[in-house]
Amino acid sequence: MTIPHHYSISLIWSDEDAAYVATSAEFPGLSGVSADSQAAMSELAEAIDMALEALRDEGRPAPAAR
Repeated sequence: MTIPHHYSISLIWSDEDAAYVATSAEFPGLSGVSADSQAAMSELAEAIDMALEALRDEGRPAPAAR
């Protein structure tokens, strides 16, 4: 599992969700949530891939990596 284009990742444990939550500052609103940390990061990577594809399809630029 890799995060596309070296985008930032924050991985925290959420007591409320009883799961890990992975987010990226460059993609507000996207997240991956799982009881397994690697699975949460994989879900986020998949969400980022889909967001990048949608941006390309719309002719919009991808966010710059931080």
